[in-house]
Amino acid sequence: KKLDVKEIDPYMSNGLMVKGRQEVKRIGFGVSASVVFFQKGVDASCDVLVTHHSFNLPPINTFDPIFQNRFGFLIQHELSLFGFHFLLDAHPEIGNNAQILKTLGAQLKEPFVHRGNPWGWIGKLDKEKTFDEILILHNKFLDECLDESLLMETSLIKIITKINSICLSYSRLI
Repeated sequence: KKLDVKEIDPYMSNGLMVKGRQEVKRIGFGVSASVVFFQKGVDASCDVLVTHHSFNLPPINTFDPIFQNRFGFLIQHELSLFGFHFLLDAHPEIGNNAQILKTLGAQLKEPFVHRGNPWGWIGKLDKEKTFDEILILHNKFLDECLDESLLMETSLIKIITKINSICLSYSRLI
């Protein structure tokens, strides 16, 4: 079945959002299209940035200052921006969900369907694992992602650690 990405994910952009310079020597990858990420890309001499969460484009966009600053930064620095939201959630090999399941030792069993479309994956572990074992694998995965990303700024790591701690605290309540 061929998927209509525009219909499935109409507000979050998928594909080229801003075209920068013609020659590409270095590509940076990040989660969200923020000026902080864009500046990290400039500092790392990137020509193209690829994000999971690019620009959110609802039918009515007021082009608020945050949007204008982000868009203007890209234009000023001749950076290209690609966003792959649905595609990085749904892909069975390189998708975020698939990669996390594989890291935890799970096999992909079936698509996770939301509103009739496959947004991720449901996996099955080969052998039972404790919550602590899954947490260790998850943290190792996050550490590897951080080591390979532009997000090595101490202040961002503190924020990510705090978010991780809050999520862990909440998960123990469920």
